[in-house]
Amino acid sequence: MTAESPHSEGIRVVQEPGPNELRDPIVRAELKRASVWFGLGIGVALVVLLIQPLLIIFGGLVVASMLDGGVRLLGRVLPIPRGLRLLIVVLFVLGFIGSVFYLTGVQIALQAEQLRTTLEVQGNRVVEWISGLGLMPGRADITSMAQQALGSIGRLTSAVGSVLGAGASLLMVLSIGLFVAIEPRIYERGLQWMVPVAARDDFSVTIGRMARMLRVLLAGRLLGMVFEGVVTWILLSIAGVPMALLLGIITGILAFIPNIGAFVSGVLMISVGFSAGTDTGFWAIAVYFGVQTFDGYVLIPLVAKKTVDLPPALTLSAQILASTLFGFMGLALADPIVAMIKVALESEAERAAKAQDREPRAFHWRVRHRDTVAATIAEPPGQPPLLEPPRGGPMLLHDYFRSSAAYRVRIALNLKHVAYERREVMLLENEQRSPEHLALNPQGFVPALEIDGKVLTQSLAIIEWLDARYPEPRLIPADPDARAAAMAQALVIAADTHPLNNLRVMRRLKAMGIEDDARDEWTRHWIAEGFAALEAMMGDGPFLGGATPYIADVFLVPQMFNARRFGASIDAFPKLVRADAAAQEIEAFAAAHPDRVAPQ
Repeated sequence: MTAESPHSEGIRVVQEPGPNELRDPIVRAELKRASVWFGLGIGVALVVLLIQPLLIIFGGLVVASMLDGGVRLLGRVLPIPRGLRLLIVVLFVLGFIGSVFYLTGVQIALQAEQLRTTLEVQGNRVVEWISGLGLMPGRADITSMAQQALGSIGRLTSAVGSVLGAGASLLMVLSIGLFVAIEPRIYERGLQWMVPVAARDDFSVTIGRMARMLRVLLAGRLLGMVFEGVVTWILLSIAGVPMALLLGIITGILAFIPNIGAFVSGVLMISVGFSAGTDTGFWAIAVYFGVQTFDGYVLIPLVAKKTVDLPPALTLSAQILASTLFGFMGLALADPIVAMIKVALESEAERAAKAQDREPRAFHWRVRHRDTVAATIAEPPGQPPLLEPPRGGPMLLHDYFRSSAAYRVRIALNLKHVAYERREVMLLENEQRSPEHLALNPQGFVPALEIDGKVLTQSLAIIEWLDARYPEPRLIPADPDARAAAMAQALVIAADTHPLNNLRVMRRLKAMGIEDDARDEWTRHWIAEGFAALEAMMGDGPFLGGATPYIADVFLVPQMFNARRFGASIDAFPKLVRADAAAQEIEAFAAAHPDRVAPQ
């Protein structure tokens, strides 16, 4: 029986890949898209389930911002270590709270009991008056409605509903705030490690803006709390309103919650005022509106000018939503949360505006081996598409797989996502001294980069050109101070370390009769000396340049490859080892490794 084609048998064969063909790029793309939505759903569910602990953590960050603001303010007048300044701030806060309760504790306790009784009496009078007008149901119905409302408010979350729970939550908030304030850099670095390297610059800028905004916002809020509390106490005392001290303290505390806090304190103040007489009640109204008017038209605009201007309707809406869903902690933290969200959205809009100026991107990058046959290599997964040169076809990199200088340029091209081809120049066979290559580079070195009829030589000059032509991501910082620091680190390798152990120096030492072991020791000596300087110059970031790799990291990785190749000990340089390992996790660095581009 002869095998026939499906078409001749009238059978239609599906040509598209099936769901089980995971190697197919279309299926992988669909799975990736589905995993994003699935992960987003899981994230939302976790936020809903863990909202109370998340609010406690955020409350700790708010406390940490307050303490950090005090530490920074104290640092302007006392040039002492941060730990001592933090200790002074904490002791001052504890001393202030303790002295207030020591001096006025008995008076506050008596006034608190008196306030409870007064509010109960005044509330009953209001209810009876409105009920007498026929505008409200009976007392039993009101009690039932209140219980139902309170039950529905707390149904979505387990907000702190007992004195024990409130105390435990407060203790956790203060503990988290104190730990973060002691050494904020540790937690900032941990957050950066959770973000992909390519996004760390933008992420760090956004987090820095949020932190600064939160510090200034809370400083203004504390100033408003002190102002409202003290002025309210003084004016109520002058007006003869009972319980002036307690009302001042309550007004100051509630000033932390805009809109709603002012309304609640006003109700309390006016209720107590009218309990002492009509004239006193009107004086209480005058004090309330006078203090709130000054706060709203003077203090709040000054704070908004330094941080973010939050529309009152937005703030009030967020407070209503947060208090309904998350209870009192949601109400107290709604304002800082909205402010931070606004800063994040503004930063994202700024990045999006900059991204519109970028050039269109292609989808592949190419490598040319010594036989000049081009091989197309698929773009590394998870990496942005690669940029094509402006005209004239792909760049041509005259390269040697084990050359440190060429290795640097490969890394830079990969980081810039620029399409290029490689042409291998075999240094050990002296192809760099051929007339053809000397016409390109009279020094007889690699790399040499051909683009649009031009030839660029010297790895540092090539990378500077790439940074100017393709500015994202930046390899050389734009800030003059950061630029000088990055170039100094890079030149420790480019000018003071690598030139002493490159191929022509090794050949000259051999021609002078230096044995192989002595030449290797020579190499190890100069590598160790350069690495010792770099180790001292490196900061706390995972890379030499900080949170993201810069030009110094592009130079470090090839030199670390040389160090291992010549058996140099690198155990004495843990920071450099860490920076090299972090860079090797980036596909742009890994794809440029000599083992990946060596001729087959």
